[in-house]
Amino acid sequence: MTKTLDQQTQYETLKPVLNERQWRIYLGTEARKYGPGGIVQVAHVSGADRGTISRGIKDSLGPPLGRVRLPGGGRKKLVAMHPEIKDEVYKIIKKSGSPMKHITWTHLSIDKITAELRRRGYAITKTPVNRLLWQEKFSLRKNQKRVAQKEPS
Repeated sequence: MTKTLDQQTQYETLKPVLNERQWRIYLGTEARKYGPGGIVQVAHVSGADRGTISRGIKDSLGPPLGRVRLPGGGRKKLVAMHPEIKDEVYKIIKKSGSPMKHITWTHLSIDKITAELRRRGYAITKTPVNRLLWQEKFSLRKNQKRVAQKEPS
């Protein structure tokens, strides 16, 4: 004797293991099974939006796509959200180098620059700071001790 899953349990079981596109296509095929009114019925039982189910129907009828999400999604770059952060970095670093050779460097480490930006209220990690310095053509240099050589007598 086998027990059958009710629809809601079936949706709850599949939702965590499918990606967004697979979930849409699954809901779309379920709605197509019911015919007219299937979108509303599946939306009611699954808790999904009717637009998601309609898009799932379109996805299930069309050719397979290579992407799960449309291009342009995701988190925006920190510099795009806070354009003033570049000026803040310039205020923190002690710029050195030769303007004639277009070589610039700083003796501060990425960690120190990041810590100072955090102290100033920015939620930032080392990676965007490093990326910003590379875009601005900075290199990191450490202090070097020079040994004075004696002149021959």
